Amino acid sequence: MKQRKGFTLIELLIVIAIISVLAALLVPAITRALKNARRITAMNNMKQFTAWMIQYSNDNKERLCEDGSDAGSDWGSVQDSTSSEIWYNALPNTGGAEPLSEMAGPPVSMYGPGSLFYLNGAKYPSNMGSRPYFSFAMNRNLAQGKDPPKMSSISKTSRTVIFAECGMPSEAFNGENYTGDASMYAKQFIGRYGKRTGVLGFADGHALYYTRKKVLKSLDISPQTEIIWTIDPTDTPE
Repeated sequence: MKQRKGFTLIELLIVIAIISVLAALLVPAITRALKNARRITAMNNMKQFTAWMIQYSNDNKERLCEDGSDAGSDWGSVQDSTSSEIWYNALPNTGGAEPLSEMAGPPVSMYGPGSLFYLNGAKYPSNMGSRPYFSFAMNRNLAQGKDPPKMSSISKTSRTVIFAECGMPSEAFNGENYTGDASMYAKQFIGRYGKRTGVLGFADGHALYYTRKKVLKSLDISPQTEIIWTIDPTDTPE
């Protein structure tokens, strides 16, 4: 009696078909899991920086730190002593973490899983090592060219945005000017995740997901209610 060896062609085709079905079922699940992990990382990073902002204001006579709108966008300006009170240096120092000024030397450690400044869902440009690109930034509408405001001047801390996800130059959407700078305007908010959602960090320390459509729609409401970008809710955010 001959001993059977190997598989028949039909058996191989059946195995391949089963593997194909399993892959079709698993790939979407894995993709969803990766997107959820990115969302959770963005949420946690935002909460960390808003918590540090509250701690910073408590230690500095209620003042918020600087948003970086008057600073340069190169590594030299990040390391300059005049940038010590900008959020990307001041807040990590407040929390005992590594400020951005210490990440500037090669190899640049700003862009990596261990960095609180890095969001895996962002599309960083190919020249990202040449300057710091921020995937989330401080709300520039609060100071509007003035000195950093006091936390006590924010009447609705649970609704006032301190930090928000912002776009990269390569993430242009509807012609919006995304720069990746350290400070951002309300219209530069971006939704990187499912249904174009992104994360907003608020002055009371919590963070929430919002769709870009809802954020942009809220800018047409006066006074601002659910999402507030300015110290005075009756002002018009940029």
